[in-house]
Order: sequence, then structure tokens, then C-alpha cells
Amino acid sequence: MYFGDSAELKRDIIVKRPSEPEIREDAWQLIQRCCAEDPESRPTIDEVVEEMESWGIESEIATPASDSDSDS
Repeated sequence: MYFGDSAELKRDIIVKRPSEPEIREDAWQLIQRCCAEDPESRPTIDEVVEEMESWGIESEIATPASDSDSDS
């Protein structure tokens, strides 16, 4: 199957960390878990969100909900 072969070839490229990391260590560890070969080892989206929320990073991007709240 062509797509399967292509995905296997690209997998190694996706999971290799750059020699000079441009992302935080905790983010890189999460990415590694999301790219686990065994799908059962990967975190759920709820686990990903929970972990990212624990980092304490406030988003600087306004969401449509927050924009509409200011009109009230």
C-alpha cells in the first residue's frame, strides 16, 4: 500500500528532535508520547489538554467567545 509505506518513511522524520530545540522540554515530552508507536500508549485528547493547562501558559490569542463577551 502506497500511503502506508509513505507514512512509515515519514514517521522517523516527525519524531526526531532538532539538534537545537526550539520548544520547551515538557512540550517535547508530550509530543513524544503523542507519537508513540503503540496507539494504546498515546495520551487521550483530554490528557493532552489537562497537561497543557498545567503548564500555566496563558493564551494571547482572543477567542470568539471572549470577543462576544465584551459586547454584553
